[in-house]
Amino acid sequence: KTFKQYLTESTKEHKFTLRFCCDLDEAQENRIETFLTNMTLIDIQNIDYAPTFLEIAGFKPGKQPLDGESLVPLFTQSSGLKRGAIFFHYPNYAWHMDNRLASAIRADDWKLIHYYEDTRMELFNLKNDPAETKNHAATQPAKAKALRKKLDAWRKETDAKAPTKNPDWRPRKK
Repeated sequence: KTFKQYLTESTKEHKFTLRFCCDLDEAQENRIETFLTNMTLIDIQNIDYAPTFLEIAGFKPGKQPLDGESLVPLFTQSSGLKRGAIFFHYPNYAWHMDNRLASAIRADDWKLIHYYEDTRMELFNLKNDPAETKNHAATQPAKAKALRKKLDAWRKETDAKAPTKNPDWRPRKK
């Protein structure tokens, strides 16, 4: 579980550091200190960097919508992130050949992974089980169905292509 192409949480955690290159007044320093002191786990994605840096630099994005969301409201404590879910889509085999073709949705404390090869689903409560050891798909069918519906709607909205099964694919031997 060390490659970014996996859909497990252990591969999604990365440190995010922001260094200010200018002098801050006392009020700004206090806001940042309060933010850092009270900060809980915030799911920052690499797609958030471009909108954040554009806003900091005073630029507006062009006509093409950006996938991410500016993090500036978090730094200024003016609001939180607006997204209700984060979606992942891996329709291809990675070079290490260990991944499974899948899409996933992460919403609130839950993550659902839908595997294309056998249509199996895994549902995890990330708050109670960050290591993803207990699959709740069978015991929480309504939650799995609701997240699957959102995932399917997102795939349709974004025209995410379903993979074509490769009959020659074999997982790498460990």
